[in-house]
Amino acid sequence: MPRIVIVEGLWGIGKSTLISAVRRRLPILFISEPSYLISGIKSDISRWYREEHDKQLRLAKKYAEYGENVILERSILSSVAFHYAQHRVLPAWFTASNIKSLSSPELRIFFLHGDKRSFSKTVPTIWDRSVRRAVFKNPDFYENYLRFFRKVAPCLIASKIICIKAESNDRVFTAARQQIIDFLRDAPKAEKRLKETVFRCASAIAVYRNKFLLIYSRRHRYYSLPQGHRSGNENLNQTALRELREETGFYDAKIIAPIDTYNYRFYLKKTIVRKEITCILVKLNSLKRISKAFERHESYINFFYSPKDAEKKLRWAEDKSVVNRAREIIGMEKVLPPKG
Repeated sequence: MPRIVIVEGLWGIGKSTLISAVRRRLPILFISEPSYLISGIKSDISRWYREEHDKQLRLAKKYAEYGENVILERSILSSVAFHYAQHRVLPAWFTASNIKSLSSPELRIFFLHGDKRSFSKTVPTIWDRSVRRAVFKNPDFYENYLRFFRKVAPCLIASKIICIKAESNDRVFTAARQQIIDFLRDAPKAEKRLKETVFRCASAIAVYRNKFLLIYSRRHRYYSLPQGHRSGNENLNQTALRELREETGFYDAKIIAPIDTYNYRFYLKKTIVRKEITCILVKLNSLKRISKAFERHESYINFFYSPKDAEKKLRWAEDKSVVNRAREIIGMEKVLPPKG
């Protein structure tokens, strides 16, 4: 049976970055953390999160049955830890059924945390107001949250829980990444795996006067970079410019260089889909535009942000990484395009 990894952790600790690093090295299916804001949930949010995490774990087990290793960002344990951090007791809705679903030798939980001082600095930046209020209201929130994963959860759940203190150096991060990779690589080979379909895509990292162009999805409520599938006989540079033109309207652009290529995989209609995305740095010579050419499911708004703000706004760790790489390549201290 292939294996399942759950990455838990305090806010802003680097869960997404760690998951991204693992995904770059292994062909693993990824299930992202649910968001009530993106899904437009306005009431009974705690219950919604519990139900979504339950669905995601069942989906992960389905993937595993099809021969795929899976990594999830957070689980229902996040909701349990949040309740425990506030009240120092387990919630009544955390049942034996929940415990059983999390208990398996093929499932491993990695919990990332920092020290209390670094956590306190992170709290004001947490986007969820209810989380900020809960932390500020309870001076023991940090200690209780850690205690749940260090002392309480290991007594309830048969799956191994590994607590890792994420420090300000790469050594701990690298060690955590390697532990996850080793656990997944040791998984028994599945006798039968699903067919894999591969799509080659291009992503445009567009820059104009020291600022990065991001698109905001009205439907999904998050920021990303313009990207899409290669069409016909296009090369990837042509794909990047076409997607930039179609999704933003900007067409007066010049290719600088490819920056990076990454893959991600997901399950769709009894098939594994692998997208290989090449990220290409593009300079906008001007803000001349034509009408956007959205597909039926698309609806984006253009925004320009400084490198630092762009990294904060972007949802996916891969997008954050390529923006950082682009900043290093072009030297953001210079004004890139000439005025006019």
